[in-house]
Amino acid sequence: MTECSRPHCNRPVRSRGLCSSHYAVLQHAGAFRFYPVQPVRQHVQALYRLGWSAIHIAKAANTTESHVIKILEGKPRHTRKETARAILALPLVPGAAERQHHNPVGTVRRLHALMRVGWSAHTIAQRCGSTLATIRGASRGIVSYRTASLVAQVYEELSGTPGDNPNTAKTARVLGYPSPMAWDDDTIDDPKAKPRGIANKPAPKPHSYVDGCVVSRLIMGQHQGLRPSRAERDAALLALDRAGLNYAAIGGRLGMDTDSAERALMRAKARQRQGQQKGAA
Repeated sequence: MTECSRPHCNRPVRSRGLCSSHYAVLQHAGAFRFYPVQPVRQHVQALYRLGWSAIHIAKAANTTESHVIKILEGKPRHTRKETARAILALPLVPGAAERQHHNPVGTVRRLHALMRVGWSAHTIAQRCGSTLATIRGASRGIVSYRTASLVAQVYEELSGTPGDNPNTAKTARVLGYPSPMAWDDDTIDDPKAKPRGIANKPAPKPHSYVDGCVVSRLIMGQHQGLRPSRAERDAALLALDRAGLNYAAIGGRLGMDTDSAERALMRAKARQRQGQQKGAA
């Protein structure tokens, strides 16, 4: 027989390591019942921003989806202590869906904006504690959640300060990268948002020019209104092919029919091989 955990009490345990008398005292005082919902709601909101859904939070905290939604909507003033502790124990890390389908648009825009005011990729990489290859890849739309978070932090620190490399600023200006002043914090991650102060009809881009933001939108099927360069279209074709999509699916993403997608992919692969051969020569 298990005895009560309270000092000098040898009565049998009823629940939670306590005898009936001690359990009743704490239960009457509300120790096992309710917890203020405000900190729980703030934690749920933070999880939502990281890509968690109500059903994922509910499963992880052993509660119901409807209860999580009620907490998010601010309906209850209190929640059960067990539920509160379980939710507050959930780590503030990206949800599975967010890790798999992270949108790179905001990261690409932040990097281009920093370059526009003179911050080189090398300096940005140092500030992020990352590698130059990672930052260059991110500027083309190859972005992990960790890299996106680091770039966002560095952007907050540097976007209002002139950079250390005039050549970077000049190149970014020639390429038409918008400056930080062209974006608002609440729109920079929105693929449909347009930068302020940028002409609606940009100058024609060279065939070799690649804007990671454009490539990302093509990959996500948002081809309407875009005028991609040949290299941007090739990059999207090759990425979709590596992802295992068939010709019909690739065509659907890029606004082509199946035959056109097949021919375009063959040409993109041929140009890729030519580039690799030139680099090896």
